[in-house]
Amino acid sequence: MRYMNSSEFLHTILFTISGRDFTIKHLASIILILLICLIVHRLLIKSFFPKLYKDYQVDKTQRSKINSLLKYVIYLSATIGIIWSLDLDYNLVLNESSSIRITRFLNAIIIIQLARLLYFIFSKIVLHDYYVKRDIKRKSEESTDLTEEFANKNFQNLLIVAALLLIIKNFNLDYQLFTFDRGGEIFNFKISNIFVAIFIFLIARLIYWIATQLILYGYYKRIKVNMGSQYAINQLLKYFIYTIAIIVVLQNLGLQMTLILGGAAALLVGVGLGLQQTFNDFFSGIVLLFERSVEVGDVLQVGTEVGTVRNIGLRASEIEGRDNKIIIVPNSKLVNDNVVNWSSNDDKVRFHLNVGVSYDSDAEEVKSLLVQAAKDNPYILNYPGPFVRLTTFADYSLNFELIFWSRNFIVIEDIKSDLRIAIHKIFKKHHIEIPFPKQDIHLVRAAKKPN
Repeated sequence: MRYMNSSEFLHTILFTISGRDFTIKHLASIILILLICLIVHRLLIKSFFPKLYKDYQVDKTQRSKINSLLKYVIYLSATIGIIWSLDLDYNLVLNESSSIRITRFLNAIIIIQLARLLYFIFSKIVLHDYYVKRDIKRKSEESTDLTEEFANKNFQNLLIVAALLLIIKNFNLDYQLFTFDRGGEIFNFKISNIFVAIFIFLIARLIYWIATQLILYGYYKRIKVNMGSQYAINQLLKYFIYTIAIIVVLQNLGLQMTLILGGAAALLVGVGLGLQQTFNDFFSGIVLLFERSVEVGDVLQVGTEVGTVRNIGLRASEIEGRDNKIIIVPNSKLVNDNVVNWSSNDDKVRFHLNVGVSYDSDAEEVKSLLVQAAKDNPYILNYPGPFVRLTTFADYSLNFELIFWSRNFIVIEDIKSDLRIAIHKIFKKHHIEIPFPKQDIHLVRAAKKPN
């Protein structure tokens, strides 16, 4: 009796289907693949994901969604392994010039499912938990490119582009669009170059978000950096990261930076005079971000307009006025013109209110009543407290100046209006007259001429 060696045993035919022999080796391969997929699935379900669910307090609906997406990936991976082991990777396209095999089609589905799984875990669980723990009460207090919505959208787009790149490579769809001469070197411009350029830009946005939200945010909180300084640092960092990204994207598209810089220099010389004011505004914006003489959140008086700085762009800044309207102010105006910044040194500002009373009034009583009216207003500070000066002896009145401090810059005109009403009421109660201009007219009768 002859004993079979291991190789002969593995190649023992169990049965034949459509002319294909099914051996013990095929059976062992299938069992091994299924066992590996089962172990990976159990490790993820029993070890990794329970810790994730506990740390981020994932509800049952979200757990069910994650488990379902994970099953798709595991089952499809097992199917691909079985197809390879049985040598059943047939071409789905009858045309011999094209090759879309079963495993490639399944790989594309796995890529899509993995992208969905990663997006769900990152956006719905990890990212959302991060923003909840930060206790963001109002998203409007932050820049629009630092919010949870921005991070979600950017990560989603990043996964979509990455999935498309993998699918293009997987299906051999990276067709050549055109070629061009790049300084004596032939550059083949393909479809993937476009998606790689988009991918690089999205990576730059993700790096900017990570730097500002995961690294700098805690630093700002520890050393108590004000919102204006945070905005300035974030903007400068964004310009730097995006500039590097643009350079890398242009190089990926086959453009030589030396030619671009040379052409840009010639172009700047040609249009410099025509765009002189634009360049002035541009560099003024850089000066504002570095110097921080004007920051986001500051209350400015530009000419007759008073408002809060909402955004400092490269060319112009946005100021929200008292009427809730946005005023676009060129940056050069904020740098070169006289601008009153009520928020630059302190969070309180001194204001003045002029009042005239008749000469019959008791000056000391008037001073006391004006101070009392100011102290009764809840928007006027008690420290430093209000005080009164007698400024001039006018033609028909004693002119007093009420001086007070307040932190409510934007609504100061409303505060002054309430204060005038209170002064009028308290003067009326104490019989103090606020005079109005008077003129005495003396009529002189002319003497009659003798006949």
